[in-house]
Amino acid sequence: MLDKQEMQKEWQSNKIEELCLKITSGGTPSRKNPSFYENGTINWIKTGELKDWYINSSSEKITLEAIDKSSAKIFPSKTVLLAMYGDGRTIGSLGILKHSAATNQACCAMILDETKCIPLFLFYSLMFNREKLISLALGGSQRNLNAKTIRNFTIKTPSIPTQQKIASILSAYDDLIENNTRRIQILEEMARRIYEEWFVHFRFPNHENIKLVESELGLIPEGWEVVALQSLYETASGGTPSRKNPAFFDGNINWVKTQELNDGFIFETNEKITEEGLKSSSAKLFQKETVLVAMYGATIGALGILDFPSTTNQACCAIISSKKFFGFEYAFLTLLVRRTELIELRAGAAQQNINQITVKNFRMLKPNLTTLSLFNEIANPILKQVRILQKKNNILRKIRDLLLPKLISGEIDVSEFPDP
Repeated sequence: MLDKQEMQKEWQSNKIEELCLKITSGGTPSRKNPSFYENGTINWIKTGELKDWYINSSSEKITLEAIDKSSAKIFPSKTVLLAMYGDGRTIGSLGILKHSAATNQACCAMILDETKCIPLFLFYSLMFNREKLISLALGGSQRNLNAKTIRNFTIKTPSIPTQQKIASILSAYDDLIENNTRRIQILEEMARRIYEEWFVHFRFPNHENIKLVESELGLIPEGWEVVALQSLYETASGGTPSRKNPAFFDGNINWVKTQELNDGFIFETNEKITEEGLKSSSAKLFQKETVLVAMYGATIGALGILDFPSTTNQACCAIISSKKFFGFEYAFLTLLVRRTELIELRAGAAQQNINQITVKNFRMLKPNLTTLSLFNEIANPILKQVRILQKKNNILRKIRDLLLPKLISGEIDVSEFPDP
C-alpha cells in the first residue's frame, strides 16, 4: 500500500485539452431540408439525452447528406460529451458514446488520447467537478459553457492502471443503476399500456358488453362520465419560504422544486426547510403518494409521486386523493398519458404556464368503480415495483457519490485493488 505522499506524486494536473486528441462540438442540420432527417441512420444526440452514462441511441437520426452539408460531425465510440447550454436541467450533463454518433452544437465532444486518460476516468472527473465547471459558465438568464473554458479546465490524473481501477469501482454502481433503469422502463411501459388499453381504447375486461356513447371527449363507455379533475381529487400548490431568513432552510422537511420532478417517485430533495419555514410561508406539507405536476417553465407537465411527506414550491401543483378508488395510480397515469393535452392549456406571454385552476378544471374520465378497482389491483403492484427499483438506484447513487470525491482526488489508495 502506498503512503499518502507516494500516492500524491502519482497524480498530475492537466488541462483537459492536454488529455484529448480533439475537443469540438457538433451542429444542427437545417430543419428546412427534410432529406437531412428522413430515413436517417446516424444517431444525432441532443443535450437532453445526456443522462450521465453511456448513450446507445437518440430520439432523432440524420442522414449522411446532413453530415456533408452541415457542421454536424460523426464522433467515435467512447467520446465523452458535456452539455454546454441549458436552463439548469441540462448544463453540465454528461454522456459517453456507446457507438459512433453525431451531436448538436450544444454538446462539447472530447475524444481522448487513451495513453494519457481513459474516457471513463474523464467522465467521472467531470462529474466530480461539475459544480465547479458550471460556476464558470457565462451569460445572464441562460448561462452557457464554451469550448475554451472546457479546454482550459484542469483536472488531476494518475497512471492509466490507477485510472482503470477507479473507473471500474465507480462504474460497477452505474452498471447496476442502468440494469435497474431498464427494468423500470419495462414496468413503466407496462403500466402506460394497460392504462391506454383500458382508458383510451376502452378494451377493459367485459368491454364487449358495454356500448360506447358520445361525450365531450368523444365516445366513452356507457355509465362513465367526463368530469373536472377537482371532482375526483383535491389540489393545492406550495410556496417558498423567504430566502432572507436563514432559519427557514437547512431543516429536515423535504422541499420539492419542479426540476426534481422526473416522472417517478421522489425520495428526498436538494433543499430542505424547517418547521419555522413551513409555518411562516405558504408552503404546505403534502402526504405520501401525493402526485405533483410542474406548472411553469421548461419543466411544465413534469410529474412526481411523493414517497415521503414533503413540501413544494409554488410552481408545483399537488393532486391529492380524496375519494375511494381514485388513488395516485389513476391520477399519475392519466396525467402521464395525457400530458400533451394539459400542456396545451397553458397561457401567458413570454413564459406560458398552466395554473392550479387549469389543473382543477382538466377533464378526466370517471370510469365505473368496478373497472377502476380492478385497474388499481393491476397498476398498484407495478408502480410499487417501480418505486422499489427507483429507491435502490437512489441508494446506489448515494454510495457512488460518497466514493467519487475520495477516488477522484486520490484520497483512497486503490493500488492493492485487483486489476479490472
